[in-house]
Amino acid sequence: MTTNVLTLVAPFLVWCLPAAAQPVADCDKEMAFGQIIGGSEPQLGDFCVDRDAGNLFGPFNLDGLTLTVDDGVNFTFEDLAKPSGNQMQIAPVLTATYHNGDVDDQSPEINALFGNDFFVGFIYNELASPSDLAPSFYVHVADGASIDGMTALGFMGEAVFEDGFATVVVSDNTQYGTAKGTESAIGLTVDDDGSVTGSGEIRTQNIRTAGFSPNEWVSMSIEIDELRGFATGPTGQVIKSYALVTAEIVDAEGDIRKSKGSIEVFLFDPKIWD
Repeated sequence: MTTNVLTLVAPFLVWCLPAAAQPVADCDKEMAFGQIIGGSEPQLGDFCVDRDAGNLFGPFNLDGLTLTVDDGVNFTFEDLAKPSGNQMQIAPVLTATYHNGDVDDQSPEINALFGNDFFVGFIYNELASPSDLAPSFYVHVADGASIDGMTALGFMGEAVFEDGFATVVVSDNTQYGTAKGTESAIGLTVDDDGSVTGSGEIRTQNIRTAGFSPNEWVSMSIEIDELRGFATGPTGQVIKSYALVTAEIVDAEGDIRKSKGSIEVFLFDPKIWD
């Protein structure tokens, strides 16, 4: 026997044990968006969240869950019709902390472990239009679904929007995890409804210069296949998006292989970060 569990741990919402999917087009509650990792390839997903009823539907559904824990910050919803037992283990998740607490970002992060799959994303309410956006942003790009079994790939950068469009520029001397010498040509567009799309490429190199194992990567080019996200908060201080990518990898033997993965592209107004 299993227990369906929906846990809202501010700023996280956690759930497990998927049921049949339902469309989210008619959602009149909160919307959530993020990436699902764990299958042969990552995917992007939209969900509808009803905190009052303990319901969640989208790529999988949970219905009629009961609020069992409420300490004013953390909320847990469970299916009390089934006995406890084979309960899903929820992995702990860390969230970015704004250096300046004066931020209107109203997009609590979502994190869920169900079966062999892992979901991470955010809930969004009010969205910003292009005219609402902060004049400039710090950019944090990191891998989501590990590319070719590697970890800690990413970079910091900057972006300036004009008429809803910006090009991400990598900060000088960027080194992040196992990558260095990163170059980026990512373009982001914020539409009138606050939705974000984008495309582009990232090129990077391994921090190691010698002593490679036979299949170890030396350089790679990461092409964005699909990027989606939202400008969260009414004053446009934060933009959160995820992208599905295809990486072309050159290894130490000079062989080339391709790998599917995902990245997160988060932008922050410098006023809330400095």
